[in-house]
Amino acid sequence: MNTPTNFEPYNPVTPKIFHHLEFEFDRSAGTIFVTGGHGIISHRVASRLLNAGFPPVRVGALHADELSDLNKLGAEVADFSWGEDETYPNALKGVKTVFCAPPHSKNWEEDFEVFLKACQQAEVKHIVKMSFLHANTPDHELQQVPLVKLHSKCDKRLIHSGIAYTILAASHLMSNPLIDL
Repeated sequence: MNTPTNFEPYNPVTPKIFHHLEFEFDRSAGTIFVTGGHGIISHRVASRLLNAGFPPVRVGALHADELSDLNKLGAEVADFSWGEDETYPNALKGVKTVFCAPPHSKNWEEDFEVFLKACQQAEVKHIVKMSFLHANTPDHELQQVPLVKLHSKCDKRLIHSGIAYTILAASHLMSNPLIDL
């Protein structure tokens, strides 16, 4: 795969979605891993994947035993926590696609880099990452917001990782963008 030398997202599908895919999604292609199963977005994504017949779906959460509703829908629930690198290999075993809803924590940039390396080692084929609107628009005024800058750095790492990606650039969907990490 050609990696961009400067940061210009591939194939802007809309002003809010950027992706680079070198494969067609196949329902039988392997496990889908959803990070942050306790979060509203991740929980809904996992529920909809399961209800649409996309097994197998694995959902990662700090307290996996608290996601019995997703387990009843057919999800495999795995112990997973950002910053606890030892949880990554088991969560990513056999995974081909990751839906990544990042947490709002101080060390998330470093945690994401370690997680991305674990995805490479697990041979993950595609990562769908939640980002923030204008995180990938150089010189935009929102680049001054710490959370937006953090997403920008992590998006760049994903783009340069060699893994096919889709970046969803949400605006009001995510938590307060003015949060100071």
